[in-house]
Formats: sequence, C-alpha cells, structure tokens
Amino acid sequence: MNGAELQPPYLEGISLSDCNAPTQLPSPGAQQPADPIGAKQAVTALVARGWAPGATDAEKFSNFDDSHGFEETQRELRAGGDAAEANSAILATVDNLVFLSPTEAAFQFTFHIAGFGAFGGFFGAANLVDGTWKMTRSTYCDALATTPARCPA
Repeated sequence: MNGAELQPPYLEGISLSDCNAPTQLPSPGAQQPADPIGAKQAVTALVARGWAPGATDAEKFSNFDDSHGFEETQRELRAGGDAAEANSAILATVDNLVFLSPTEAAFQFTFHIAGFGAFGGFFGAANLVDGTWKMTRSTYCDALATTPARCPA
C-alpha cells in the first residue's frame, strides 16, 4: 500500500507536503516600518489582546482582519471538562517577529495556559490596515490546529 492510498478523499489532489506548518519565520523584507520599535510593540500588544483573559469575545475578535464565525468556534472551545477553564486562562506572547514590509509582519508565538503550561511554535501574520495592526484570520484558524474546534468557512 502506498501513501497515496492512505490519503483521505477530501485531500485528493492536494500534496500533503503543502500542508506542513512553518517551522521558522521568513527573512525580514528589504523595507521596514519607519518606527520599527513602535511597530514591534504594536504587534506584540495586538497578539496579547487577541487572546486576552477577561476580554469579551468581541474585544478579542476586533484584533483580527476577518472574524466571521469565530463566535461558534469559541463555543466549541468552551465545551466540556478542562476546555472552558483552559480557554479562559490563555495568555499569548510573541517569541519572534519580523517585518516583511512596512505593513506586513510575521511572528512566532506561545500560548501560556494557567494550570496547563506553555505551548509554543505557533506562527501568525499581521497587516497594517488604515493605521491599525490586525492579525490575519489564518492566525486564529491555524492556532485551532491543536484543538477539536475548526475554523468556520
């Protein structure tokens, strides 16, 4: 039996090598923000707000460029046993950050979950939109990979 026979039907035509998560950040772009320290602080704060304990879902979701359907995902994350406790005690911190351009950032981040530990190796992106940094929808959706919840279409 070869590997192609083991591939689920919903992945037909997709190379599994295309589905690998990043393992490192890309190189910084040739052009950087005019104020790189301020931009780094803004993106770091953005990531923290995106998963801030005590913040409302609306407050968290406002940090993403497209949050449609995130409410349903949050309900899934809060369902059952330790999930509700873990989901309410998350802190997200940026480990590394590079600017791909003055308006695009890529970062690696870690979730710190009270009572459960630190979970690193997550990657995300943010874009400067009308003077405000916003994380991409894919940042949120990719972070769901270690949970039973899935990103809504």
